[in-house]
Order: sequence, then C-alpha cells, then structure tokens
Amino acid sequence: MIRRVTGEVLDAAAQVVAPEHVAFRFRLAGPFQRARAYVLDLLMRAMILVAMPFLLIPLGWQGGTGLWVASLLIAGFLLDWFYGAVLETYMNGQTLGKRFCRLRVVSVDGTAITGAQAVLRNLVRAADFLPVWGIAANDWQTGWYLPLGTVGLLVMLSNRRFQRLGDLVSGTMVVYEEEQRLPVLDQSQLGEWAKYIDTIPDDFVPSHTLLRAVSAYLQKRSIMNPGRRREMAEHLAKAMARKWQLAVPEDPDAFLCAVYVRWLRQEKLATGL
Repeated sequence: MIRRVTGEVLDAAAQVVAPEHVAFRFRLAGPFQRARAYVLDLLMRAMILVAMPFLLIPLGWQGGTGLWVASLLIAGFLLDWFYGAVLETYMNGQTLGKRFCRLRVVSVDGTAITGAQAVLRNLVRAADFLPVWGIAANDWQTGWYLPLGTVGLLVMLSNRRFQRLGDLVSGTMVVYEEEQRLPVLDQSQLGEWAKYIDTIPDDFVPSHTLLRAVSAYLQKRSIMNPGRRREMAEHLAKAMARKWQLAVPEDPDAFLCAVYVRWLRQEKLATGL
C-alpha cells in the first residue's frame, strides 16, 4: 500500500512530508538524465546476451541449434521484462545504469519502493515506449522495430514530478541519489542508549525518510542546547514510538541515538557500537 502524503514540487525538486512529519526535498531526474541511465542498462543487457553463447558452449550447446537459439530468445525475453524489476527490487530502486548515473526510484512519499511497485512500473514501460516505428518490415513477423517513447515523454513533461505512465500507476518517481555522511556518535554514551536499543523490534527495517530524519538530527545535535535538542528529538521519537507501538521514551534524544546504532549494527557499519 502506498501512503498518501502532502507535498509540492518546486524547480524540479519534490518536497514531501514523510509519515514521521518531517519534510524532505528530493531533486527530480528529468527525461534526459533518465534516458542516459536507460541506454547504459541497454548496453548491459546487450553484453549479457553477447556473453550467453560463450556460457552455453561448455554445456555442449552448439551455435545454430534449436536449443541454443531458444535459450537466447528466452534470455532476451527475461532481460526485456524482468531486468529492471528484479534489480530495482533488490538494489533498493536502482538498476546498474541508475547506479552509475546516481539515480534512484523511490515512492512518491520518499520511502523505498516495494517489489510490487518495481514490477508494475517496469511492466507498464511497454506502454511508455509507444508508438513503435517499423524498419524494413512488411508485416509484424519480419523487420526491426524502434520504440519511439513518445507516450512516456509526453506524460513526463505533463506532470510536475516527471513521472511516466509506469511511475503514475505504481506511485513512484526517479530522484538523484544524495551523498550522505554518516553521523559520528560519542561511544562513551552507549550505555545511556542500551535500554532503548533492546526495545526496538527484531524486524526493524527503517525507511529512507526515517534514516534521513534521524541522520539530519544527529548531525546537528552537538550544536543544540539541551532544551532545543529535546524539543527536536521528541517530535520524531513520538512518531516512531507510535509506529512500533512502544511507550513514549523518557529521553527522546537517547532513543534516536539507539535507533541509529541499531541500524548501524544491522548494516554491519558500526565500529565499537
């Protein structure tokens, strides 16, 4: 299910208010940036197909045989329809081309996309590529066909988030990947956070917006006075506690630090934490 949020788009940037009631701005990727990533993905898919015959030779499949040709046709079909869906599902909204171009697919509320969204947006891509121009083709069984992508381009230019049909149907948008620096915490305070670390559910999987909110707070907490720190932390900590059905933490600052440490341990990024 895709959660509805309030938001606006200004100068190729989407501003969304996350479920934790924290506003973020995402820099949107336009048609030309996305086209570059797609061309790179096409090249990757072509390289895989070129490598297929060499992978089949050790299996005793000779070039030109029916089984050999069928395997290439099946590989081409799978790459056409599932390359993007599988990679975006398991690479958190990125394909190899998108990763190289520092782009990422996210939900319109800023959270990570689900597998269903990845599959849906890639299946609808066929409609985005319409119409198709036939080259030296007397009928639909012969010749080459070039998808012009006019439908997708017109739809992208007609809405403020540059969403093609697949994005509109699946509730996604493509944004630039922002380089984030991990906050550094004082390890001497680890004992103060321990009681909260143990209360976080085992199936804890933080959303993209949640990590951004916690990270933004932790990067600035050292320059806040105690009153301002508590005010800022309490707003976010209460929303998170309700989400996980936990008691409202007495020390919201320690709770947010505990959430961050728990995520670091989960991602095996912690050093001594």
